Amino acid sequence: MNIEMARRAVGAGVLPDIAAAHQSSANVTVLLGNGDGTFQAPVVHPVGGGFLLDVAIADLSGDLRPDIATTSFNNRAVGVLLGDGAGAFQPVTFVSTGNNRPYGLAEVDLNGDGKLDIATTNYFENNVSVLINQSF
Repeated sequence: MNIEMARRAVGAGVLPDIAAAHQSSANVTVLLGNGDGTFQAPVVHPVGGGFLLDVAIADLSGDLRPDIATTSFNNRAVGVLLGDGAGAFQPVTFVSTGNNRPYGLAEVDLNGDGKLDIATTNYFENNVSVLINQSF
């Protein structure tokens, strides 16, 4: 089982938390930090589609609350889970990468509008998909 992890505060406050994308089960697991190097019990968020290869934590919706993005290789999409700022997330919404199978992702404001966009590297196609944020 391959697991990709991102570390950043997803819950209330600035304590480091962990989000892990599970390749085989197609879930994202969130572990909220206690501030002393330990974590609360994991909370599993189903993404579906299989083969999650990368995960990122960033404020994609512009509400100052951390969200989670993960590549969904088999769905040819990026799964976005919008956060409530306290460590809970809405069900996944998929943003298509067209006919491309995303492998890695990065969140960055690519067009200078103040919103984070997503770029993915695509495995078989050897190209990059750019997903301009239209309010993920």
